[in-house]
Amino acid sequence: MKKLLLIDYPYPDGRAREDALRAMGFDVRVFNLFKSRVWAGSGPVKRRIKPLATMLRPLMAFARRYDLYRLNREAIDVARRFGPDIVLIIKGDQLSVDTIRRMKKCGSPMLVNWDGDSMLSPGRPRAVMPKLALYDRFFTVDDIEMLPPEIQAEMRRRNPRIHTLPFAANTDYYAPSKAGGSGNADYSSSLVFIGTINPVRKALLEKLSDLDLRIWGPKNSAWGTWLAQGSPLEKAYQGPSIYGEELVRLYANAGAVLDIHFLFSTGRTIPNVTARVYEVPAAGGFVLTNDSPQLARLFRAGEEIVSYCGIDDLREKAAYYLGHPNERARIAENGRARVVREHTFRLRLETMMRTANVN
Repeated sequence: MKKLLLIDYPYPDGRAREDALRAMGFDVRVFNLFKSRVWAGSGPVKRRIKPLATMLRPLMAFARRYDLYRLNREAIDVARRFGPDIVLIIKGDQLSVDTIRRMKKCGSPMLVNWDGDSMLSPGRPRAVMPKLALYDRFFTVDDIEMLPPEIQAEMRRRNPRIHTLPFAANTDYYAPSKAGGSGNADYSSSLVFIGTINPVRKALLEKLSDLDLRIWGPKNSAWGTWLAQGSPLEKAYQGPSIYGEELVRLYANAGAVLDIHFLFSTGRTIPNVTARVYEVPAAGGFVLTNDSPQLARLFRAGEEIVSYCGIDDLREKAAYYLGHPNERARIAENGRARVVREHTFRLRLETMMRTANVN
């Protein structure tokens, strides 16, 4: 039995990956990337000092650096004691170049990274490129051929063993069985959006505000606020982002969940699909997402998912499907079947191990 150290974030997706790897026959040890080594168990303390954040900023910055230092030391220690055959890192921005190098010396394991963020996300190349050559295999959710030529060339120069591996869904967590419960608000005729405001989304959503639009997400961002006076989005705003089973219920019970890739309407090719494209159908919901080359390979448009190419196309399709619940239900059912059949973490990890020549 091969020993695999999974360096990951926790439930729900991390737990799905852990369970899948165990079911595939690996002896799995999990290292939690998101657990604070400094603030563990000190949530009440953090809440009490939050009003003093400006005054304590240097101290808080030191605490964050020390937290990262402790995390990196512990990761090396776990690798040394466990002696893995494979180290699978999910994104792993918290790990330093030196930590990854030292892990390679812990019995010479195969080092694999699966990055769930697009290389076109702000700051992503700066985070990924310095570590890229250290991995025996690097998997990205992007269609590599869809990235700008200069990024493709630099990635392949640093590491020729890079591969596309789209994201997936935890189909046990995002499941219709979790969509019930008492006291749920009725959003069955609503167009739902969950996310941060930016200029493209603001302009797009303002043109959809009459379609019973409901918005959840951070109230403010560097690009503005959902609560701008006089904006139709002020009335559509419902509150902060939601998570957990409340999010699963919203996905399942909304009339339509709108997915807007951060590159939509920028003139740049969209190289991947978001996690929401898998999670909403998995929960039994209906998703409207922007068209992309990768989407066309993963789902049948109009049968398993509905995509749009621009604001006029989006408005027409949103209005049509909100008014045709039976068609929505048929597409949502087909979409869930496709996710369960082809887009689970178990299937993705099996593909990864085959690609990496792991028996």
